Amino acid sequence: TAIRRSKIGFVYQFHHLLPEFNAADNIAMPLMIAGVKKRAAREKAESLLEIMGLADRGHHQPGQMSGGEQQRVALARARAPRPRLLLLDEPFSGLDTGLRNKLRRETHDILKERGVTAIMVTHDPEEAMLMADRIILMRDGQIVQAGTPEELYTNPVDAFAAEFFGEVNHLDGIAEGDWIKTKAGRLPNRNYPDGMKLDVLAVSYTH
Repeated sequence: TAIRRSKIGFVYQFHHLLPEFNAADNIAMPLMIAGVKKRAAREKAESLLEIMGLADRGHHQPGQMSGGEQQRVALARARAPRPRLLLLDEPFSGLDTGLRNKLRRETHDILKERGVTAIMVTHDPEEAMLMADRIILMRDGQIVQAGTPEELYTNPVDAFAAEFFGEVNHLDGIAEGDWIKTKAGRLPNRNYPDGMKLDVLAVSYTH
């Protein structure tokens, strides 16, 4: 009840659709629970199914649908009450690679097009880069770095942040004047004192 009042929608790693109801009824149910008339709830469900590319699947039960189709229904169900905030808990991790890539692109486009604010939990750096306007990178419950994907990609604050988004090679370096010298070349010195030995991270980004 508190969640309905605060207008927060959830999409879980596993879709949790009710197997005894068809796709349209799964979407319409939270609307009817919130007091929407059955006919209006059904019309809204059919509209959302069309948006999700499932206009012809509304009468199918979850067991008759693919994993990707079920997750689209779960997304439509979460959006049906027009939540102010949508929380997604690793919503694509249970899908195979090809379907995961396709569905997250579609979800990103739909959320952007409809102006839905969303917070998504993911352990996949590529997914974070693709989906997010802003990333909060955490480790052991603590925030390591927050910023735009570009900021985290090009200016990681530490080794953990750098390694999260790419492969890292460690080079020995030493500060000499305005430069840090390594076997691979030299880098601008950011105020390290002369003679200081440094661990230089060379990041090979793959995303």
